[in-house]
Parts: sequence; structure tokens; C-alpha cells
Amino acid sequence: MASLLFYNKPIVLNKVEHADTRIKSSGDDYSFAAKTNSVILAGVEFAVAANEYPLYSPKQVDKWCLSHF
Repeated sequence: MASLLFYNKPIVLNKVEHADTRIKSSGDDYSFAAKTNSVILAGVEFAVAANEYPLYSPKQVDKWCLSHF
């Protein structure tokens, strides 16, 4: 599993040094996520995500439970 989700080399952005930096679309290439088996969701994203994916949340540190929404 990738550490820090999809970020290989995170850096602190500087508004002067990175003023012209832009995000490039990866199109339909999702290979950057190939080693990721889970992602963090904000509470407001649960309902939409639950339509397509099973949602799990930690019940205890060493156990997982299926979340029902």
C-alpha cells in the first residue's frame, strides 16, 4: 500500500516559488492508485461513496466493521 495515499514526495508550497504550478489531469490513467487499497473520506462523502463501494470504519484499533449508512 502506498504511504501518504497518492503522494510520493510531498513538499510545502511557497506562493512565490510555485506561483505558476498547475495540476495536470491524468485523464483515465489511474495507475497512481494501483497500490492503494483504501482512502479517507469526509463525512459528507459517505452517502455518494456508499452507492458504489462498501464503506468500512475502524471500530477498534485492531478490528474493522462495515459501516451502514
